[in-house]
Amino acid sequence: MRNQIISVAILCCCLVGADVVLDDCRVATWGGSHKSNIKLEGNRSSVGWKCGKEGFIMHRTWDEPVNASNCNTLQLDLFVSDPDAYYSMGQNSLELTSSGKYDVEETSIELTSLQVRRGWNKIQIPLHGECDLARINFMRLYALGLKHGSELEIRLANIKLIFVDHNKKLQEKLAPYVLGKGDGSNAIPSAKADGKPAAHKQLSPASYPNPNQKGLVKTLFPTPIRIVAQANVLDFGAKADGIHDDTVAFHKAIEAVKKLGGGAIFVPAGHYNLTQTLTLPEGVGLIGDLQEKTANGTVLKIMHGQGKTDPHAAAFRMSHQSAVQNVAIWYPQQTLENGNAIPFPPAFTQIGCESITLRNITIVNAFDGINLATMNNNSLQHIRDVYATCLNIGYRNDWSLDIGRIENVQFTPQIWLNAGLPGTPEQQKLRQFTIRNSIGFILERVDWTYLADLLVEDAKIGILTRESPAGVCNGHIYNARLINCHTCFKSQQHAWMMLTKCVFMACGDDGAAAIELQPNSTGDMMIAYSILNSKGANAIRNLGSAKLILANTNVNSQGGTTIVDINHPYSRYVNSNAVGKTKNLNLKLIADTEVPRLPEQRLAKRRTKLPDNTNVPFIDLSEQPYNAKPDGTDISEPLKQALNTLRTTGGILYIPPGRYQVSKPIEVWQGIELRGSVPWAQSQRGTILETDLGRDNPNAKALLTVHQKAGLVGITITYPQQDPAAIRQYGYAIRGVGPQIYIVACSLPSCSRGIDFATNRCDEHYVEYLWAMPLEVGINVGGNSQNGLIRDCHITPNCWSNRKNPDHWKLVHAWMMKNCRPFIIGKSNNQLLYHNFTYGGYEGFSICDGAQNLVTLCQGADGCNFAAAFHGNCTAQLVDTQLTNFDSSGSSKQLNYIKTFPSFAGKLEFINLSCR
Repeated sequence: MRNQIISVAILCCCLVGADVVLDDCRVATWGGSHKSNIKLEGNRSSVGWKCGKEGFIMHRTWDEPVNASNCNTLQLDLFVSDPDAYYSMGQNSLELTSSGKYDVEETSIELTSLQVRRGWNKIQIPLHGECDLARINFMRLYALGLKHGSELEIRLANIKLIFVDHNKKLQEKLAPYVLGKGDGSNAIPSAKADGKPAAHKQLSPASYPNPNQKGLVKTLFPTPIRIVAQANVLDFGAKADGIHDDTVAFHKAIEAVKKLGGGAIFVPAGHYNLTQTLTLPEGVGLIGDLQEKTANGTVLKIMHGQGKTDPHAAAFRMSHQSAVQNVAIWYPQQTLENGNAIPFPPAFTQIGCESITLRNITIVNAFDGINLATMNNNSLQHIRDVYATCLNIGYRNDWSLDIGRIENVQFTPQIWLNAGLPGTPEQQKLRQFTIRNSIGFILERVDWTYLADLLVEDAKIGILTRESPAGVCNGHIYNARLINCHTCFKSQQHAWMMLTKCVFMACGDDGAAAIELQPNSTGDMMIAYSILNSKGANAIRNLGSAKLILANTNVNSQGGTTIVDINHPYSRYVNSNAVGKTKNLNLKLIADTEVPRLPEQRLAKRRTKLPDNTNVPFIDLSEQPYNAKPDGTDISEPLKQALNTLRTTGGILYIPPGRYQVSKPIEVWQGIELRGSVPWAQSQRGTILETDLGRDNPNAKALLTVHQKAGLVGITITYPQQDPAAIRQYGYAIRGVGPQIYIVACSLPSCSRGIDFATNRCDEHYVEYLWAMPLEVGINVGGNSQNGLIRDCHITPNCWSNRKNPDHWKLVHAWMMKNCRPFIIGKSNNQLLYHNFTYGGYEGFSICDGAQNLVTLCQGADGCNFAAAFHGNCTAQLVDTQLTNFDSSGSSKQLNYIKTFPSFAGKLEFINLSCR
């Protein structure tokens, strides 16, 4: 009989035991690519090695397995000779295994994820993974090359396994966040930011060798993706001196790029005065140069709107598929001199459209930060790496009818305090104001949105959910830290919410609460792997009829009843602790059982560093000798010619916006990036390649074959001959060959088969934001591929068809219900799926024979035949999974949330699962 294991879980238990020494570093027992040596310094004996730019691989084996089953943390002393060289390491890892080799029964962490300084560092690493701590027998460190520095020395000492109560440690760390009165009038200053506030570096275009650069831009600061600019705002008269009005120059640059068909406008470092609202048209982006989480670099000074709050007068009005990246927003006229903030319109608003992008944004001192609550469609937002001090509302979203992705958004007074700009208030005055007045997030009609890595500090309310005329919200929140808020999470109404790995610390009077569900609140709330603390009488107050489910969650209050839950008979808790004067006996206990661990280390690897070298050859395909025209003519030959030119060197081949025919298979050779004009959230704007290659031949050669370390950015591929009333088969649009392939911000609106990572082994492949409507296969992973990452992909009939043509849309959706498998994960290991979604499909996502150690976070399927399908011998952990089944096409009679086929013989662990 085949073994079939499915766990719906919510906790891991901890054991307490003595320390276990792994290596006292007194004998040279390490092998690998470099010779290890022993050094004695006082009482510290250490083992170490030196390496050059080629990197290193070092390992240690134990003949007799080490039993550390009562431990949960790796502790060691780590010496680093050069932090710059250390953080320039390529792919790198520190690994413990119980299999005697790497990648099997392994617990790992990236070395560069550790915070180190020059010299010795005390390191503690919580252990979560596949390694059996009762029989550890292998340890490895490696780094595949150094990008900076000629030599790096690393030394290890005092390597041991210990037990640490991480919940207690976190609470001790957060102890400085204390308030006297609930209004903040007697506030004790919160923990200071690390180090002294950074001095503001007022940079100017003169900081660049070529301030007016276009094309491939060389920036002063690291950027998530290399910038290829169609225009430079300096060429339109901008001064960037903080004195002259640069508004007209921005308007001219925006209009020029709009006429080109979309693309990026580079805004060099400097201070730009803006006296009017800037409206970004479809497909146009402003891309600055900014040191992350600071106001050093491109600073946009908002000099209008004082005393007004109309969101239509926002500093930036975002149209469909527009973007703002790498800029700081500063309101020089904003002060707290009289204890009151000056109202201003929001910094950003979305004007009834989809697919806007905000990334690497510092908002120094806005009244309202991001208001996506105007008009009647504000969907598919991509908002990442936003650091802000907002005096009224940080983020508000309403009329969001399709999945938004909000990641690493932080609202804290520290942004203004550390900006180093004139007019910064005293810390205590600012904190007292924000805790009396500010709200981090307001979520109204927000459908199925993914929110991750949030921080709200010193606010009146951290997150507020409420009903609007458009409806109520639902969504997922992962790793939210709501610290020193009077009410961390307040629900006036919501449909359902999933909260995983959250820390809520409520401070103030007896009314302070980590979670408050008000009388009209009726939705379900699932909370897992979280800490909910309150200085008030109650940590959780469920005053409505919401169903509350707690799992692996610690709840603490300083008095009263820890959990007040008076109205819902089906509220439950499992493997959770409540600490306070009394516990609420109405909350029923589900018997504690052994359940899966949250795969925290795997989930931490949600980003891949893309190539950032700008000292590479750059070719514009529209220039001589290639002369490609965006008028629908065939560019197969000039495209091949340009790619062959770059074949030995690598580089960037840029195709300007427009439509181009491609009739022949194309090879994107190693180290080449094929770049379109819109390198952010795509929906068929910018650079479009049209093809009919492979019609009626599903085994045809792919249109684009992408080789190792090569990538596609901002490319749309369409099949104009495809007819929804008479679907034809085609081969794959994209096929990978080799490791470290990346596909970013691409669109496949009418492909038969999308991306193939199964024919060939494609280790460490990376897909970020694919907007697609595959008719048969979306992304297929297999071929023994290892350590791949697929994130932020959106599969929907809307990509090809528009609801303005209901017959077209229904035909496409009906076909998908019978034929489409958007995500297929086959023979592979350590694949990670993050923040993906599909609407429509025979199988929403398919986990097949040979898929081992798959982890998903917020993998969603809606309107599918089988929302999640499992075949053969596969193992997976699925966190915050949402499955919804209904068939608006009327073509299916099956409709299963989870389907294990007869061949299934694997193990599945679900952590926070919703089937609706």
